[in-house]
Amino acid sequence: MDLKDIAFALRAAYMAKLDNVLVVDSKLVPVYDTFVPNDAPSYFVVIKDHNEADNSTKQGFNTDVHITFDIVSRFPPGTGSSAPVDSVSNQLNSIIVAGDPANRISLLPDFNIMNAVRTLSRPITEESKVKNIFRKVNIYKHEIQQLT
Repeated sequence: MDLKDIAFALRAAYMAKLDNVLVVDSKLVPVYDTFVPNDAPSYFVVIKDHNEADNSTKQGFNTDVHITFDIVSRFPPGTGSSAPVDSVSNQLNSIIVAGDPANRISLLPDFNIMNAVRTLSRPITEESKVKNIFRKVNIYKHEIQQLT
């Protein structure tokens, strides 16, 4: 057995798990992988990047993966708040750092997520004459065991 790259499987699992799940003001919040289309709605999430670090032992292959979610809300100048991004951040936390295993993503049969924790949550506010943008960048660390 050789060490496998986990990045695509993890991103694809999150895209599938989060599709039509996140909600703000009774509206679905889309999740994009890396790039955001020009016609994106006012609220959205972008899976920005990931980092992998080999954490293998003599008994098997393990990988620590950090994945970044950028939560964005846009408002007209002089309006808005961070409430929508905070709401989506809480929803992401309940899915990614889920106490209930049924809510977690699955990478079986190739990988097992042994643990997931949020390692960073950074609010960012951008004001301009065109828009007010409220963002929250959340980074989650996953401890993943390779099974096959």
